[in-house]
Amino acid sequence: MAQAQTTPDPAAGASASPTKEGSKRPYPFETRANLFLLTFFLIVGAFPFPLLAQEPLRVAVTEWVTSVVLTSNDGFTLQSSSGQSFGNALYLVAEITPTHSFGLAVNGMGAPHDRLVAVPAPGRQIAVDGHPYYGYFSIEQNSDKLRVINHVHIEAYLRGVVPSEMPPGWSPEALKTQAVIARTYALYQQQTRKDEPYDLVATVASQVYKGVSVEDDRATYAILATEGQVLTYDGQIAQTFYHSTSGGRTEDAKLVWNIDLPYLKGVSCPLDRASSMYQWRRTFSGEQIEAAVRKAGYPVNAVSTLTPIRWSEAGRLLSVRILSDMGEIILSAGDIRKGIGPSKLPSTRFEIIPLENDFEIRGMGWGHGVGLCQWGARAMADSGLPYHEILAYYYPGTVLSLTH
Repeated sequence: MAQAQTTPDPAAGASASPTKEGSKRPYPFETRANLFLLTFFLIVGAFPFPLLAQEPLRVAVTEWVTSVVLTSNDGFTLQSSSGQSFGNALYLVAEITPTHSFGLAVNGMGAPHDRLVAVPAPGRQIAVDGHPYYGYFSIEQNSDKLRVINHVHIEAYLRGVVPSEMPPGWSPEALKTQAVIARTYALYQQQTRKDEPYDLVATVASQVYKGVSVEDDRATYAILATEGQVLTYDGQIAQTFYHSTSGGRTEDAKLVWNIDLPYLKGVSCPLDRASSMYQWRRTFSGEQIEAAVRKAGYPVNAVSTLTPIRWSEAGRLLSVRILSDMGEIILSAGDIRKGIGPSKLPSTRFEIIPLENDFEIRGMGWGHGVGLCQWGARAMADSGLPYHEILAYYYPGTVLSLTH
């Protein structure tokens, strides 16, 4: 699945780690009258609005684990897939583990089920390994491991995504922009993954989702102010990839994932210079490069040179010629980044400087470069542009629409 990259902390270069500056609102919520006018403006035809199913999202908050602990101060019930109650009438704590003979075990007691559903008291939450979430959970046995899926309404889900993907101290229009693209991304995944075990994961492989604990009034304001709004293209939910820092221009999705869409061709983005990841340097040993090449499927023992041979129009490196003990290898820059690790090699917009025993890589930007650049969006919002104009710039030809 194509990654939606997280945002670095404005001061550091870390992955999505929002800087919470208290939960007091720096600006008031709109009045009910203003929200009514906004809703009326949308409904009477300012934006087309496709009718989209509002089934709960299925978010895998953890998988391939051998145990999970569910807790709630208000209690929760455990049910089989058929709705039959299991065990206690109400649980405050339930440790669930897989077993070979009984299916799942709850607090050491075997249950003849390979799937249990945990339902909280009305209006309450369940914590998974100490992290509370809205919605309910299904716990499924997957071989000798567990998969835990949060079933949650899209707007509640966003309360755990927007402040995880963008610092809530950023301007309201930037946060509204993030709310719309995060909502659109999630609903696109829901529509296209109906036959999969889940729609999304809770990491950068989809969108970072941290549940109730990261809620912030400023992010919640942005979610409420854009409630139900998504981007569409030709009447269909758009693919709203986004990343932290473009380094000057966003990339054509066709060159990254072979996704050929008119609104993902890339645009100039000269406004992300404030990002700490606009320019960067990294040094890697020959052994690290060799390990990355091996991860790409070439069992090399020694690499002597790395030579860039092809670039995109946006300035990102596409292909690298590698001379090794196996001879010449042509590898994509994306495979090199994946082999080294995306957190260690921030983007594929780089040049290679050979050193005596190492390789210095000087680069720009953070993330895959496709779609919206979050730091560019921040600068546009700070300059006074409203969120719908920011969206129109990064996803040209899309339409801001209202879900049913």
